[in-house]
Amino acid sequence: QTGGLGVAGSNPVAPTTRNSIGRGAPSSAAFFYSMVRVGALRAVALPSAPMPRPLILMSNDDGVAAHGLRALREALLPLADLVVVAPDREQSANSHSLTLHRPLRHRTLEEHVHSVDGTPADCIYVALYREHFLPRWPDLVVSGINHGYNLGTDIFYSGTVAAAREAALRGIPSMAFSLGAKGSFERAAEAVALLVAKMLAAPGTEEGERGALLNVN
Repeated sequence: QTGGLGVAGSNPVAPTTRNSIGRGAPSSAAFFYSMVRVGALRAVALPSAPMPRPLILMSNDDGVAAHGLRALREALLPLADLVVVAPDREQSANSHSLTLHRPLRHRTLEEHVHSVDGTPADCIYVALYREHFLPRWPDLVVSGINHGYNLGTDIFYSGTVAAAREAALRGIPSMAFSLGAKGSFERAAEAVALLVAKMLAAPGTEEGERGALLNVN
């Protein structure tokens, strides 16, 4: 699927039914009262609705087909529902730039995996504020795994960190992950999954607060 995106700065009461026990059967109110009198009424635990799995929004700056993103997605699938919105090509060193003077193009590559022909920050902004990307507000944003470290002043240039920062500015806890050039993405993804599980278990941010942002190498 393709599309153009512009980025700018008395529920009814259930009817009662006739008593079908038979002629002479007590009314429901009388039956309830008699059960209480004889102590025969027992508390019954009603089934509760299952808690939804956490939702993680994923992105990066190496592009939607990058090895690091694919390895991380596989590692996080047991932990949460995942939606990937990532650049359609490499966007390294684009920092926190947003596209303002042309339409952005979106493609759905597979279920819950999308590409946008923009920057990493564009991807997060579009995912959060355009319909049809997310089923609900995400519990966490994860960016990476980047090919190459993001240390020191690198974080000012990094699109990987910018994707996480854009979400943090919107009040969503966020994590950016980067790996040295000779590292194994699969082994790194296993370690990342442990950190993400701890982050999901941590208390969430209150409304109006900035989200926590962690840059992990």
